[in-house]
Amino acid sequence: MRVVYLTHYAELYGANRGLLDMMDALRAGHGVLPHVLLPHAGPMVDELVRREIPFAIIPWEPWTSRPIYMGGPHHRLQQWWRHRQRRRARRAGNAAAIPGLSAICREWNVELIHVNSSVIGLGQALSCDLGVPWVWHVRELLGPHFGHVPDGGTKGFGQRLRSANAVIGVSQAVRHHLQAIAGKELPVHVVPNAVFTSEEQAAIALEAHDRWSRMQPFRFILTGVFHASKGQLEAVEAIAGLHGEGHDVHLTLAGGGDDAPVRNRIAELGIPHLVTITGYVQHPMPFYLDAHCALTCSRHEAFGRVTLEALSSGIPVIGHRSGGTPELISDGRNGFLYRSHAQLLDHMRTLVRDHALAQHMGTQALASAANGQTITDMAAQVARVYSAIGAPRPS
Repeated sequence: MRVVYLTHYAELYGANRGLLDMMDALRAGHGVLPHVLLPHAGPMVDELVRREIPFAIIPWEPWTSRPIYMGGPHHRLQQWWRHRQRRRARRAGNAAAIPGLSAICREWNVELIHVNSSVIGLGQALSCDLGVPWVWHVRELLGPHFGHVPDGGTKGFGQRLRSANAVIGVSQAVRHHLQAIAGKELPVHVVPNAVFTSEEQAAIALEAHDRWSRMQPFRFILTGVFHASKGQLEAVEAIAGLHGEGHDVHLTLAGGGDDAPVRNRIAELGIPHLVTITGYVQHPMPFYLDAHCALTCSRHEAFGRVTLEALSSGIPVIGHRSGGTPELISDGRNGFLYRSHAQLLDHMRTLVRDHALAQHMGTQALASAANGQTITDMAAQVARVYSAIGAPRPS
């Protein structure tokens, strides 16, 4: 079965890493021949070349934006007008891209379209042009997490969701979110992300216990692109608070993006020696294996690939009680959930003071990850979705 996958960016963050894992497993175990369309070049292209997955680069834009209004009525009117003009330009540019995208898909004899993010609004038009079914794979809580609004508004988003032959959500939180938009009758196949095969998980487990012989300083890690929604500033404030209480702690922030606001705050607090900013990290596992606890400070995280990676490395995770994070963290068992900054600081303090508890919760984290979904499981669920909508049946 020839499937074309649409991704909206070319960096190797969560959505693309998940897509690569999924395509590999579908190709190896279910007879899927993956092809990829993306709007520009980047590290993702290098991975596609290495894996010998056909791809094409045709520019288009996400159909979402984050409108920001400030100032007086006159300023807000001007901002609204500029946003409206940009929205029209995106629509026109994306409509103009459809013939080129369709031509490539016809050359590939594509039988199914798989759209890898809710920020891509091309699935319906491309499906109609090609006359093949399409699947919308939603990996984010678009509005609550990033504050983005689809160009068609909530009504337009709901209409497009209902037009898909199948909708996949990465968590129950995503399912509830989409049904609130498109109606409770919208069927959403919940296919949680997976980050490792069972063999990879077993190999990681062999190294998971070494960290507990190195407890000074107590090392926290937060992984993710630098964005206000990811909570790096909150983590920095918490580390400063623990240090002020006399605790020996360190924080690693792993991820790319605009880190200037975080660096500025670190300097203001006078704690540059307590925080390491690594920049973009393609393979974060060595950093997890050196840490004692991970932080997921994102509000309304749809699922949290980095949360699952951290649990798989054998450390507890302290995560915000929102989105899909509570589906991964069993409060008090393999980590803690929090709502307020005071609760975050209290949970971090508890583990810093009680190393035995941190290690015990790390063992529970490793067990929960080992008993969770593998990449093979994830691919099998996606293949069943393909078959259920009448696409050529995978082997």
